[in-house]
Amino acid sequence: MAIQALQEFIGRNMVAAGALAALGAALDAKASGAALDPTIEKRVQDLLQAVGAGDILHGVEREHAATMRAIIRAMYLIDGKLLFERTRTSAWDHVETEILQSVGEIARSLHAPAFARDVVPACEGLADRLRASGACLLDVGVGVARSAVALAEMWPELRIVGIDPWEPALQLARENVDRAGLGHRIELRRLGVEALDDRAAFDYVWFANHFIPERFALPGLARALGALRPGGWIGVATNNEAAPPPVLALSRLREARWGGTGWSTSAAEEVLRETGFVDVRALPTPPGAMITMIVGRRRPE
Repeated sequence: MAIQALQEFIGRNMVAAGALAALGAALDAKASGAALDPTIEKRVQDLLQAVGAGDILHGVEREHAATMRAIIRAMYLIDGKLLFERTRTSAWDHVETEILQSVGEIARSLHAPAFARDVVPACEGLADRLRASGACLLDVGVGVARSAVALAEMWPELRIVGIDPWEPALQLARENVDRAGLGHRIELRRLGVEALDDRAAFDYVWFANHFIPERFALPGLARALGALRPGGWIGVATNNEAAPPPVLALSRLREARWGGTGWSTSAAEEVLRETGFVDVRALPTPPGAMITMIVGRRRPE
């Protein structure tokens, strides 16, 4: 009976997993303009039709298809490493270009617009700071710098310093920054946040704690506080605790595998306050979002 239940569970979820992969193939064809092999295309469409998603790509623009493709690619490639002992690690140690660039595309198309839409208006004075001459933002965990490029394009006066200890990501970041022609405004450093020594240099710090172990994040927050200009803001993210239980459980598993802090929303708020940040609060979380943004501020002079 136990093996039958297991087989049925795998069978049910195998269809969903396969349908997501098929959708990823269809998204790739739309985003890239490269048609699928006719036989594969027919079977992809048959499967999508069978799960009630036959028309799901109608009206989806190429750019949005690329974003959704990146989400499926990144999560499939990363989650697949759970299947083997040698790749079942609890650290951000990925070297595959496909993974790193896909995560970067997600940051470019989702994180950067959400920052402009949700975070900036909620942080007193931040909009004016980002528009001002001499504005500077610190991107902790810059990855391949796709989000940094997007932010630099949104705010023409903004200079960005991106730090990351992971050289495989930084190699791609340099290429992406050069390709965008933004080398004069985006500085990349191979550096962990716990070793940051800038003082009163930044108007905003994005702190990617989902990828930073707590033993580095705690001293890193203190360094980030000192690196902010008086009145400057920091943003950290936690898993959305109001998400449906399966979604939250998946988010927590992924964060554990990425080596992140694992902070709850309340724990992150407490850590920020204990570090010395003021005006700490969680921002309203849009329905369906996987993360809750928390902001804090260096005390104004």
